[in-house]
Amino acid sequence: MELNTTKTKISLFILIVSSIFWLGGSIYRAIIAYTLFEPFSLIIKSEITYDILRQTLKLIGNVNVYVLISYPIVLISFFIFLKLSQVKLKRDGWLFMISMILLLFFPVEVYLSFLDLDFTYMVLFSNFDTNLALSKLIQRIAALGGLPAIGSLCYFTSIWIAIFQPLKKSV
Repeated sequence: MELNTTKTKISLFILIVSSIFWLGGSIYRAIIAYTLFEPFSLIIKSEITYDILRQTLKLIGNVNVYVLISYPIVLISFFIFLKLSQVKLKRDGWLFMISMILLLFFPVEVYLSFLDLDFTYMVLFSNFDTNLALSKLIQRIAALGGLPAIGSLCYFTSIWIAIFQPLKKSV
């Protein structure tokens, strides 16, 4: 695969930067959210006060903004990159694998984005009820079982695939 045009390089740069925001924001949000709960349960820790809980929910809402904006940019820039680079997916199997991961987990991400959007709108643009916001956060964490966690592992595997490029046919 050759990066011979400026447009291809720009789309790749936008893809990488938006992927960093998306995956980094997802990790950051998960770390913040899971510090609220007892290990391996969805029970709030006893030492968490109402004010801490409220501020943490606002922080999760702020992080959601970055994730909600960067995910569509990742998708758009990825498909623009595929189009501009004129890559043949038969020859570059590693890129086909990344494309399939993005395609397979697209419905999961869309569903979770709607949950995140609802939570973020409630937390950032209204004087929210903490119990309702917490229940929406728990609903988001428990949504679709372990599928979001599997998706995250697949996305990080995509980074490895992009670096080492397995299944690449030499011409």
